[in-house]
Order: sequence, then C-alpha cells, then structure tokens
Amino acid sequence: MKNSVVLPALFLFYFVITLTGLSLLSLLQHLGRHYSGEGTFVLGWLPSSIRSMLPAAVFLSLFFLFFRMLKKPGSRLLTFVLMLVTVAAALVGGNMGLHQILIVQPSPPLTAYLAQRRFHSIEDRTLYLMRIDDWQIRGLFTIDSRPGDKEWAMHYYPGATGRLEQGSLILEVQGPAAPGDTGRRFALPGEGLYAPIFRPSRFLAGSFRDYELIVQDFIALAEENSVRLYLLGASLAFVLLGTGMFTRITRWPFFNLLCAAAAMRGCLFLYGAVRQGLLYEWSGLVSGSVVQDILPSLVLMGVGLILHLVDLLFVPYDLWQRVIDSE
Repeated sequence: MKNSVVLPALFLFYFVITLTGLSLLSLLQHLGRHYSGEGTFVLGWLPSSIRSMLPAAVFLSLFFLFFRMLKKPGSRLLTFVLMLVTVAAALVGGNMGLHQILIVQPSPPLTAYLAQRRFHSIEDRTLYLMRIDDWQIRGLFTIDSRPGDKEWAMHYYPGATGRLEQGSLILEVQGPAAPGDTGRRFALPGEGLYAPIFRPSRFLAGSFRDYELIVQDFIALAEENSVRLYLLGASLAFVLLGTGMFTRITRWPFFNLLCAAAAMRGCLFLYGAVRQGLLYEWSGLVSGSVVQDILPSLVLMGVGLILHLVDLLFVPYDLWQRVIDSE
C-alpha cells in the first residue's frame, strides 16, 4: 500500500521537472521561429508554451514512472485508481488552470519576418525596406525581376503597413509609385526571417501532427469549459496507463522500452486518425455532431479497456519482482 501511495507523488515530481524542461525547449523554439533582435517579447510565449507541452510532460512522466513501478508496483487496484485520478487531474486541471491565468500571447514584430536595410528576394520580386517601426514600414523599394517592362522595373513607396493574415504576411503600400500607379498589396509567405532552431524529421513529423491535434482539443475544450474536456482527460489517462503493461511483457527491459514507446505513439496515431475523420471513411459510419465530438475519446477508452483486460489476464503484475527475487 505504501508503494501505491508514493507513486502519484513521484509522478507529480516527474511531471513538474519534465514540464519545466519541455516548456523551456518550446520557448527556445519560439525564439528561433520569431527571432527579431527584440528578444524580450519571447517571454510572453511562456504560458502558452507550458500549455502546449503539458500532455507531452504527462506522456514522459508516465514513461519514466513505469520503470519505477517494475521494482515496487504496489497494489494493482489501488495503484490504478490513484494514478488514473492523478493523471486525469494533471491533464484537465492543468489545462483549466492555465486557461484561467493565460495572458494573450504576443504577436511577433514585423522584424521577425523582414529586416530593414536588407534585400529580400520573394518569388519574382525583390523588396528593400528602409526602416521598420513596429508594423509600419518607412520607405519601401520593390524591384520586379520578371523580364518585360523595364520602365516599371523599380517602384518606391513612402510607406507600407504589414499584418499577418491566415499564415501569410500582407504588406499594403501607401502612396503611388509613379503617375498611374495607385499602390499595391503584397502577399508574402508568413515564415520567420531566421532558420528555426528545431526542424522535425519526416519520421517525427507525423507524431508532431497527431500531438498538435490533442493539444488543440484540450485548449478548445478548456475555453468552452466543456464536459468533453473531462472525458478526453480521463480517456487519455486511461489508455496511457494501459500501455504500462508493455514494460512487463518480457524479461528484456530494452525491448519492453521500445514496445511501451511504440504503444504511446500508437495512441497518438489512433487519436489523430479518428480526429481527422479517417474512421468514418474506413467504416462508413454516419457521424452526427455529438458522436463526432466524443468519438475520439470513446475510441481511446475502448482501446484502454482492451489493454487493461490483456494486462489483467495475461501479463504478470509482479514479473520483475519474481526475476529479482530469483537472482
């Protein structure tokens, strides 16, 4: 019983340490993506970085805890109940609490996308900005690099205003460049001026996409204060605890580690597949609005139930204790 009571506290300790480290890495990623020479604004991303890393911290904390449970698992039922409540509370309570205190994340300045007194070659056009004040440009030269009308190859605009719109950077110029030219509107790629610090490989890109879906759902449901938030938190905690059996399926710890990691990745894939509607295409289900909203959580709950039944019926709970005692 003592070991069962210690495990939730140990999970929370792992959770705080892991969440702190992941949040700092996420903050560093924001710095690389939106670096502008005005680094202080990046601190404004810290609350949203913590919220985006919260589910990942739960994944990793449970992964670390599973190997602690091998030596001192405690009571099966008591450990399951305490851990289910603790993990679900971390997911739901963490998102609810961060939503209450979360400040509006800052918008990166224009200097994160364009640099003053530098040439920017974008598709068939070259831009040169004299000075940038916040999102205002003072003096803008454009050079049309397409062959043709040489007389209008270069234009000068006294000013322009920038803004982000659906992932694109929009520049609306002010004043005519020459007689007959009433100004123009440029749509530029909304990509950072500097290379990102972290760029996921193709192997990890799918995992990040599926993970982002879970993060987005937690954020949206926390804003709505919906009952579906509690269902999602409970179902995710339930299925993640079920993956713990893979750490006990053989006597080879490294193989077990790979199996547990693959099972957690499978949970991400399953949620992403259901969330994006692939299940409807595969099975031909007619989905209503309510069913479509709660189906990902129900699928996770069903898979978790299967994992726990297999664990209960076929996987020894104290396998590693037997191995240690026999040596």
